[in-house]
Amino acid sequence: MSRYHIGFIMEQALGHVTHTKNLRANIAAHPEIDAHWGLVQFEMSGLATRIPGYGNWTLRAGVRARRAVNHIARNTA
Repeated sequence: MSRYHIGFIMEQALGHVTHTKNLRANIAAHPEIDAHWGLVQFEMSGLATRIPGYGNWTLRAGVRARRAVNHIARNTA
């Protein structure tokens, strides 16, 4: 049987948290899928709160999503 490595980059804001939980539960039922999860958190803390422009969710989510993709790529290669 073939195995598929699939990366999921999921925002963790509003209803996306519930969607992520449901998706994870359903994907786990498929033994042919190796799922790799990148959870993009909405909250900011520490130094991030002082970076101009980083409070913009679109910018912040894009940066965090890219980091998640890089992390998955490094750890599955």
